[in-house]
Amino acid sequence: MNKLFILTLIAILCTSFFVVAEENLETLLLEGTEELSGEERIDAQKEILSENLDLITKEIETFTASLPGILKIVIGNVRVNVYFENEYIIGIILEDTKVVEIKNEEISNPMFNIYVSDKVFEKINTGEEPNIKTTLKDGDITYKGLGFKGKMKSGLLTAALKVSGM
Repeated sequence: MNKLFILTLIAILCTSFFVVAEENLETLLLEGTEELSGEERIDAQKEILSENLDLITKEIETFTASLPGILKIVIGNVRVNVYFENEYIIGIILEDTKVVEIKNEEISNPMFNIYVSDKVFEKINTGEEPNIKTTLKDGDITYKGLGFKGKMKSGLLTAALKVSGM
């Protein structure tokens, strides 16, 4: 399926927020919620994500700029909705690897829907960096290619993953 695209977005949104900016999402997610625990902390972290779309945008664009040419072609122009448990949603539109729209609601006509369970945040909060392969295998992150284009891109990404050894 579209594992590389999923890996990309999940890595961007959940695990490796190394943004060249005054503040970054990793700091906000972990240090900004350290006094909370359990579900309360996870909900606060989702709220932080929803309030910092500019930092997510920078991280996505930094990541996509470093991709090899074929992957830029495959994921450079996509529409995706990312669903977190408890009704948090981020809709993202990429054109030529640049975020042209990102918002806290669904976008129309997505190519992919990505579903992120709270288990991903729980792993981050315990200091464990989620292994993307295991996270996908365990169902902590699931996804669905939509429509003809989404399914075609999914096939291309699967091939790219095999070639790259992921």
